[in-house]
Amino acid sequence: MGKDLVDKSYLSSLVPAGSVVAVAVSGGRDSVALLHFLKSVSSELSFEVRAVNVEHGIRGEESVRDSEFVKSLCKSRGIPLLSKSVDAPQLKKSEGLTTEEAARILRYGVFAEAISDGFATVVATAHHKSDDAETLLLRIFRGTGIRGLLGISEKSNGVVRPLLKTSSEEIDAYVSEHALPFVTDSTNLSDEADRNFLRNVVLPLLKTRYPKVEDSLLRLSENAKEAEAFLDKCSPKPKLDGESVLIEKTDDKVLLRLAFEKAFRALGVYSDVEMRHYRLLENLFLAEVGRELDMPHGVRAVKERGAVRLYIPKELWSGELPFSEGVTETPVGKATVFLKEDGDKIYFDAGKIPAGSVFRTRRAGDFIKKFGGGQKSLQDFLTDKKVPAYLKDRILLVAKGSEVFAVCGVDVSRAVAVDDKTRRVLAINVK
Repeated sequence: MGKDLVDKSYLSSLVPAGSVVAVAVSGGRDSVALLHFLKSVSSELSFEVRAVNVEHGIRGEESVRDSEFVKSLCKSRGIPLLSKSVDAPQLKKSEGLTTEEAARILRYGVFAEAISDGFATVVATAHHKSDDAETLLLRIFRGTGIRGLLGISEKSNGVVRPLLKTSSEEIDAYVSEHALPFVTDSTNLSDEADRNFLRNVVLPLLKTRYPKVEDSLLRLSENAKEAEAFLDKCSPKPKLDGESVLIEKTDDKVLLRLAFEKAFRALGVYSDVEMRHYRLLENLFLAEVGRELDMPHGVRAVKERGAVRLYIPKELWSGELPFSEGVTETPVGKATVFLKEDGDKIYFDAGKIPAGSVFRTRRAGDFIKKFGGGQKSLQDFLTDKKVPAYLKDRILLVAKGSEVFAVCGVDVSRAVAVDDKTRRVLAINVK
């Protein structure tokens, strides 16, 4: 009997007793080995083993064949299986992603559903030491900061990776010892993809001269984790403001970069942000207010006064809905118009709102009447009120024609202001 594929005490730290662990099984060598090992020690370590398989719709008949193999494997071993088919090509096309990005997003979405639906308490993937080394090299070649040197996380968002301390050679030996059947993904044999080129060409070549190259890369990763933990305490904390994150300027480039990394993570972006993106963001502080940049995964950066804001734009609304008392659901928020109560900031004379007024967002030519006389373009009004650029096209208005009577959450027009002749005062609340 050979040695354990994973140290049991280490495994227990990732999969505590009483857990229900769903192994992400593609049918390949690594995931089959992990499934077999976890099943073999599950009684001893007091956890239950299940499996989850995602067919991405990428490789045609071969992909379907692999899923059928997983179903047969799990059935023969009495392992409950959650099998899902997703459409990665469609997501790739609609969102402008790479095939790998689309597949990963959908796959991890299935993992999250498996946990939220109660099928599992944790999902285990078969990433191993060589995968970690490949990831580090890929990030180094593309350009990365300290966080990029951290490698693959042992655990994140309900997903654990027990094989990260296990080498590819050790997995090979385990599979041979137990005569485990598995299938081969033909796309892994092609060197066209960057990761495959590193796996099939670069790392084997490096190992001929530097046999311990993977261990050296992982030591670098451990050192980076210590440095990142220290710098994380020193770096400025991004300000989370609803659906956006504000990063204020600091002269220390390292701390500024870490602040941007935190901001991306706050928006749910954990990959594909490279050094060139951080340099663009640093330079954005020198640009004029309102300048915007597109970042990976649909994130947009906009320059504000002394700061840069990151946000994920939502689809703009160009329609309109009749203004009325009560609740009006709009694509940019739920507007509630009600009799004024103490503490409401935006209120107006109900009798001064013209018939035919509507809820909508801003349009070219919009204006608002100022207190003190005269009128001002809505663009200038919003700028004077320091409304962030990313919100200007999403803020809800009450208007008729080009005249704006209320900018919800900001202020009202002189035309509908409350005075000593007002009989009914209404307030607007938007959520």
